[in-house]
Amino acid sequence: MTRASEARKRLERVIHARIPAALEVELKKAADRLRVPVSNLVRQLLEDSLKLAENAAQDVSTRLARALRPHGDGLKGVVAWQSVVMHVASICASCGKELRPGARAQLGLGETPARRVFVCATCAPRTGRRSKVSGRGDESE
Repeated sequence: MTRASEARKRLERVIHARIPAALEVELKKAADRLRVPVSNLVRQLLEDSLKLAENAAQDVSTRLARALRPHGDGLKGVVAWQSVVMHVASICASCGKELRPGARAQLGLGETPARRVFVCATCAPRTGRRSKVSGRGDESE
């Protein structure tokens, strides 16, 4: 045996699981059709299922973040910025990052009282520098 195969063998673990008899029959049939041992089939099914579940969870969180962003240019119409500490979770209007309670953020005040957006510290405008949000520097310079 090579060193690589010995190392791999030491890393593998055995898990015992109770399954219904009907599932055992189906697994054996599938393994026979594919000409692989049942253990290899079960291992591959478990790995694929975990990857699928992980990808689905990431997809859901990405879609949720997009859905919570303002439509169009979410920062259009912001006339002033105020530093805040989040009390309720929100989403950065610029990058979609989750803003959790306790996080520092900037509140963008709009032209109308009902218009407000939050941006994370990374996307927040900075005094005297070019703003990632607006692309303009401090007007007082």
